[in-house]
Amino acid sequence: MLRKKFKNSLLVIGILLIYSGCSTSRSALLLIDSPIKIAEEEGISITVRYLDEETLINKYGKKGNPFLTPYHTLQFKRIMVFDIRFKNSRQESIELILNRMELQFGGKAVQPTNRFHLAGFWEFRDDIDETKRTDRQKKERAIKKYVLPNSISIRSGGTAKGYAVFMGNLPRYGQASVYIPLLREKTELIHNFNFLFEF
Repeated sequence: MLRKKFKNSLLVIGILLIYSGCSTSRSALLLIDSPIKIAEEEGISITVRYLDEETLINKYGKKGNPFLTPYHTLQFKRIMVFDIRFKNSRQESIELILNRMELQFGGKAVQPTNRFHLAGFWEFRDDIDETKRTDRQKKERAIKKYVLPNSISIRSGGTAKGYAVFMGNLPRYGQASVYIPLLREKTELIHNFNFLFEF
């Protein structure tokens, strides 16, 4: 009997330690340098802007916002959002393939989450949290409207924009590198852009 109570006490203490650990180490990222980076190479201009939690809440609110990290989950996945804008001044079309992009942060490398997987992530979370239908629909609309598609072809003189959304058990501090390779005819690399952010 005493042994069972002792085991239950250890279990409760373990759970409390997990949650107290979550509350101290799981919080919003704080960017140290400029949120906006610009690069021009090979007749291509890219502007990358990191969207912090405050900016995302101002834009989309707290409810129905698919770009906010859910901090109080057992399987933690930090969400990092970058608003990316492209301008093609070359005499040919260029291609972006979403899963060729990469975020390297804290010794981890992750590819952007596409629209389908981000919607699936929130569908699962919303079922657990019993989220209202209106908030679910708001998330779906934002994902369709803002998240980059799986691939884009940008014609000569053309522009494109959208969000690259990265998810993973990512740290709070360190240098993050966003790699954006742009291609010719989906196979030949024109240039692999690298944008650095300090957190």
